[in-house]
Amino acid sequence: MTQGRKRDILMRMQKRYEVIDREREAKVRRFVLFLIRWGLTTAGLWVCVGWLGYRGEAGFLAYVIAALVFSMVNAVIKPILTLFALPMILLTMGLFVLIVNGLMVWFTILLIPGISMGFWAAVVAGIVMVIVNYLVNSAQQSYNRRYGNK
Repeated sequence: MTQGRKRDILMRMQKRYEVIDREREAKVRRFVLFLIRWGLTTAGLWVCVGWLGYRGEAGFLAYVIAALVFSMVNAVIKPILTLFALPMILLTMGLFVLIVNGLMVWFTILLIPGISMGFWAAVVAGIVMVIVNYLVNSAQQSYNRRYGNK
């Protein structure tokens, strides 16, 4: 094997490992972002239930599970409900989205034992959760602009 051939093989291997390292870094960043979102959603639900609802015997783990359930409900049920509520959303010029968000919080609270909240309190909690998600998205975009979207 010639010296040039060895150098080419080493350069290709180095590039391959650089790609693997970048992919690994991207996965770690996405996972850390997920953990941050999950933690802030947990904190938001904890504050909302303490402020507007009844905590009962729910411990910290109940709020962690509630945040995960809330994320799944938002990912699966909210798009379907938004599609069915589209005429009302258009009729109210978008204000009915607040009711849809409240329904998502209320449905999540119903699924978690030891936590309770009324419907209108859930609508207010939905507004708080929108603000929390907005702040997380803003921080993420700021981070991406500052350090690049890698």
